[in-house]
Amino acid sequence: MKKIIASLSVVTLLAMNVLSSTVSAAGIAVDSATYDDGTDTITVTDAGKNYIGDNVTTLVVKTPAGTPIVWVDATDVTEANDSFAITDVALDALVAWIYSVSFVTTAGDFSAVTVNIGNANQVAVTARVLPTLTLSVANPTVALGALSVAWAVSSATDPTATVTTNAVHGLTLTVASANHGLTSANAAHTIAAAATWAGTEGYALTVSETTDLQNNGSVVASPVITGGAVTAATVEGPTAWYVATVDVAASISSLTPAAGDYSDTLTFSVTGSF
Repeated sequence: MKKIIASLSVVTLLAMNVLSSTVSAAGIAVDSATYDDGTDTITVTDAGKNYIGDNVTTLVVKTPAGTPIVWVDATDVTEANDSFAITDVALDALVAWIYSVSFVTTAGDFSAVTVNIGNANQVAVTARVLPTLTLSVANPTVALGALSVAWAVSSATDPTATVTTNAVHGLTLTVASANHGLTSANAAHTIAAAATWAGTEGYALTVSETTDLQNNGSVVASPVITGGAVTAATVEGPTAWYVATVDVAASISSLTPAAGDYSDTLTFSVTGSF
């Protein structure tokens, strides 16, 4: 009976020792793991762990598929106060991949950490922004009515050009006069583009900036429309809802032939600087 009791005591003691050993083991929060191809070495760093006092006893390095490439024991590991290093010929010229390092120490502490080689742990993200360029013209009809020798007549409702673009270098707004003045087929005469003054023939545009939310635009106040398309406004960079307003004016002299069909067509265009 005494022998049986003694045996039970031994079993109990062993069980207590196992329990004590299990409780003292703990997971290790590893800080980082790096790879040096020149020395075939993986270094695991943990500032809060002294690996000299608690050696690594078992370690395995695996591929992402779970295939072991290195099994090492205590003799293959070099410990330091806050890190340990594994040097093995099997670690030579590892391809770009995400490897895992699992290990156990003498005290039963354990952990696993990944080793990223190359850009295996990176995702390349690309995108495109499509170019945009818009133009809208409001008040497309300008009726100057009966012109007078006594004064220059300006448009009561001015046409506007609204532009939007995401062009890096902005845009250029141009205007072209089809007749380079007000032309009458009946009178076979053109009131040529020129400054407008009472008593003299003239036909001119005055451009003003109505809206510039990005504060990066400017206008040519008095574009000369005697030739082809001329710049009315420029914007230095992306802009949204930039508005240029164009006042149309004409004047005549006492010798300007009478006719009711004086007309011109103004054409606005926009070019983006992408």
